[in-house]
Amino acid sequence: MHKVLIALMLTVAIPSLAIAGGGNSKATGKIRFLNRTDGDAYVILDQTTPPSSLADFNRKGGKRIPAGGNVVFTGLKDGRHTYGVVYTEANVAPSSTTPDETGSVVTKSGEVKNVVLNPE
Repeated sequence: MHKVLIALMLTVAIPSLAIAGGGNSKATGKIRFLNRTDGDAYVILDQTTPPSSLADFNRKGGKRIPAGGNVVFTGLKDGRHTYGVVYTEANVAPSSTTPDETGSVVTKSGEVKNVVLNPE
């Protein structure tokens, strides 16, 4: 009888955890970068030093945004996030990973912050 009660309790408790999000469903912030230039924008978040190469940029989570496109960085903790942007002509890889523009955005759980890239 004791084993039956434990089995019954587990049968009720486990689906409840799944419905509630399994305990790891906290909302996180997002930043959407919108490229309003005629060329490509290469964006990277939260780096204290610029990547040493394009391969390093990719390894560290950097993203290329084509002209007129956008990209969203997700799963961000609440707080200030710094970004760096390198602008190039369309379909041309950057010759340097030193940012042409830097900035910061403060995120809060569940929010999407938009950053419009248009260096003029």
